[in-house]
Amino acid sequence: HRTFQEFLAARHLLAKREIAAKRIGEKLDDPAWREPLLLALGFVMIHWGRESQIRLLTEVLAIDGQDALIPRATFLLTDALLEIHEVPTEVVEQIVTQLLNSYSISMEQIQALGLRERIEQMFIRLRQCSQIDVVNHSLADAIRRPGEKRDLTFAVANIVRQTNWYTDEIVETLMLAVKRDSS
Repeated sequence: HRTFQEFLAARHLLAKREIAAKRIGEKLDDPAWREPLLLALGFVMIHWGRESQIRLLTEVLAIDGQDALIPRATFLLTDALLEIHEVPTEVVEQIVTQLLNSYSISMEQIQALGLRERIEQMFIRLRQCSQIDVVNHSLADAIRRPGEKRDLTFAVANIVRQTNWYTDEIVETLMLAVKRDSS
C-alpha cells in the first residue's frame, strides 16, 4: 500500500532530528518523495514543539541559500503551508522573503519567465493559506526595507500586478515607496 509506505518514509526522514533537514534536502528533487516530504512536514507541525519546528523549517529553507534562483525547498514549504496550520510567523516571513529574492533574481534572467510564473503561482497559493495576514505584512515589509542586499520593491510590485494582490497595506506601502524614490 503506497500510502502506508509514504507514511513510513516520512517517519524515516524524521527519525534523527539532528539530520532531518539534511534528509529532506536530499529528497527535494525526487518526485516519488513529494508526499513523504509533505507528510513529514505535517508530522513535525503536529508532534514537535515550536522551537523544534522553527529550527527544522529554517534549516530546510537554508538548503536553498539566500541567492537561489530556483528555491526548491521554499516551493515545498509553500505547498505545505496550505495543508499545515499555525506555521510559526518567522518561518512564513522567511518563505516570502526567499520567494521574493528568487523572483528578483529571475527578473535579471530573460530566459526565466517560466520560473517567475511559478513563483507568481506560489503567491497565488499563499493567498489561500491560513496566515494571509503574515504574508501581506511580509510583502509590505519587503517594500519598506530598501537598500538591504537586494531591493525587493520592484519584485513585490510585479507580483502584486501579476497576481492582483492589492491590499490596503501593500498599496499604501508601494505609494510611500514611490514618494521615497522620487525624492
